[in-house]
Amino acid sequence: MVTHSAYCWSGDHTVAGIAAGVKSVSERAAEMGDEGGASFVLALSDANLRRYNIAPESLGVALTSEPGVEAFVVLLGGLGNEAADVEARVAEGRAVVCHDTEELPALVAEFLRRALG
Repeated sequence: MVTHSAYCWSGDHTVAGIAAGVKSVSERAAEMGDEGGASFVLALSDANLRRYNIAPESLGVALTSEPGVEAFVVLLGGLGNEAADVEARVAEGRAVVCHDTEELPALVAEFLRRALG
């Protein structure tokens, strides 16, 4: 991953990626009707939105853009306290800061439980 990132354009596509994922999952659920089960999106982000002048609220909008889709973001790292700031400004419970990757399986399990009701 480190080598690959050396050849990528700089920028942040977190919000656009989440919005596209949520829309895609929503469309797929509509195609499948009631057989589709829970519609779920989980994104991982470095939380460095400020660097690209992205308002954390736009992340919240993307996460809640389709009513039938449960979407969440795990914020890994971030600069200073930016991840905590993003978490505080996104729809409650839709974003969580992960300080230790050992916490990740439990976070994913919790989001799945919430998505399945």
